[in-house]
Parts: sequence; C-alpha cells; structure tokens
Amino acid sequence: AVVSTQSTGYPGLAPKMSQNSQEKLDSALDLMRRMPTHNLSKHLGNLIDLCPNLTEELLSAVDQPLSVRKDDMKQKDFIVCDYNRDGESFRSPWSNIYYPYIEGYLPPIQLRAIEEELNDAFKVHLLNPALCFPCLTYDFTVFNVPNSKR
Repeated sequence: AVVSTQSTGYPGLAPKMSQNSQEKLDSALDLMRRMPTHNLSKHLGNLIDLCPNLTEELLSAVDQPLSVRKDDMKQKDFIVCDYNRDGESFRSPWSNIYYPYIEGYLPPIQLRAIEEELNDAFKVHLLNPALCFPCLTYDFTVFNVPNSKR
C-alpha cells in the first residue's frame, strides 16, 4: 500500500521539504498507487533512480512485501523490512551486522540482549510447536540509553 505524506501527516516530512520536493513526492506516490502491485519493488526502485533525493521518503511511505536475506556469518535467513533498514542495508538479528555491510546504527547493549533472548525463545517455539499453546506474551521495556554505533 502507498500512503500520502499529506494524508498521514508525517510530522517530519513537510517542514523539511520544499514545496517543489513535496509536489514531486506526492506525484511519485500517486504514480505508485496506479502501478501493478506484482512489480512494486521494481517500480519503487525505478522511481528512486529517477528521484534519488526522495529515496528516504519513498522507502518510508511505500509498504513493500517482505523479503529475506542471508546472514553470511551465521548462515541464517532474516526478514528485511523498514525496521532493520539503514539506508540500503539491513541489520541481521542473528549477527548484528548490516548486509551489505555499513557502520550503521546498532541497538544499545541491553536491548540487543533482549533481542537475542527473544530470538532464542521464538526458536524454541518453532522447533516445538506444541509449546506454542497457550501463547506467551512479552512485555517490552524501553531503555533510555544513548544510541550506540559500531
């Protein structure tokens, strides 16, 4: 699905963009709404090639189908999506490394430890489906720690 920055009111987009850039973004999103969805990623890539200055806004505003990448270090697949994206790279939850490699944002140590524990817990449920009922509920606490960089 494609959303418009005007209809959703992303607070950070409109003030930072010139009116000309906003009009280009709205036109690009309007065009994406009219394109066949089976080639959405290809169409989005073509739009980004045409308007590279709108890359972040387009990637944030257009919902793309989930895809999978391989973590070369751990030899495990992981889902790539907006939540683990930094530019055009994606952070693996298994090794905490970006593919293709960049020195991107890394979660704080406490949050990374929770991520690893949850990955282990979900792995147990995947390997033992009988343990999935009743489902467990996890309570996440937001840590107030500074961003860490590798």
